[in-house]
Amino acid sequence: MSCLGKCRLQGAFKRLKIPISDPTTPESLDNFRKGNELERTLTQKLLDEGRKLTHTVVNGGQARIKLLTRGILLSGSPDGFEEQKTVIEIKTASQRVFTRWKRQGVAGVRPAYLAQTHAYMAATGIWKTEFLVANRDRKDETQLTAKDLIKEELVFDLAYWEGIIQQWEKPWALIKEGELPEPDYKGDDWHCDPKYCNWSSICPSGQLYQRRQSKRRVVEVD
Repeated sequence: MSCLGKCRLQGAFKRLKIPISDPTTPESLDNFRKGNELERTLTQKLLDEGRKLTHTVVNGGQARIKLLTRGILLSGSPDGFEEQKTVIEIKTASQRVFTRWKRQGVAGVRPAYLAQTHAYMAATGIWKTEFLVANRDRKDETQLTAKDLIKEELVFDLAYWEGIIQQWEKPWALIKEGELPEPDYKGDDWHCDPKYCNWSSICPSGQLYQRRQSKRRVVEVD
């Protein structure tokens, strides 16, 4: 479900188990580690405050859910549920993204997360999501205070969800036949950076992005 809202060619590479060309960088691995640690810390903090959370990394383990809609098979693991009334999603963000999230919300900063949580809601019939976003670049990593946390609620938007599914119908049909859809980006977006796409070097858009970045670095040196 996390592939929704992202590049559909990247999703195809993953679904078809195409070998990666660009291993995850040490920086990204460190961010994943920080994210996992923060998720456990924040989940435990919420439980200590009396929040009735289930199926989290702290208590019971995350639930694996599946959704089959219009021939598109999706699966994923929400970060938890609260009293079977709310889907809980815990995210971490750099200081830059955290600041933008405060102003623009999830739709403006990470639309892929919006699509992902709509899939969770559609699969479970729980029509509300609460995002909890922690600043992983906060000055004191031993503390998680209110200023380091964003809480954002959203409800299921049927028209938005229909649009996401329509975007995936044709690419999914190609993937089921073992074929690749067109990339969503044209080499001009950070999604094409090999730091964020494990198939950048074998994707036409990723290759274009890398050539442009190389030229930019040459100009800067000159």
